[in-house]
Amino acid sequence: MIEMNKLKAERLRQEMTQRELAEEAGCTVRTIHNAETGRSVRRDTQRRVLKALGLEWADAPLFFRRPIR
Repeated sequence: MIEMNKLKAERLRQEMTQRELAEEAGCTVRTIHNAETGRSVRRDTQRRVLKALGLEWADAPLFFRRPIR
């Protein structure tokens, strides 16, 4: 089972707020909240969030559920 709090833990490790991450990733705070609480988000959003955190697409399974498309 994937631990969905890993995304939040990484964000906090980098001392970012949800708002800061959302702005950097080009999405809404609600989208970040949804991803951190285990809801599915679109693949392109996953890529942007990972990039904003300085992570690689290969890391996606560690941080996200299956994408919506």
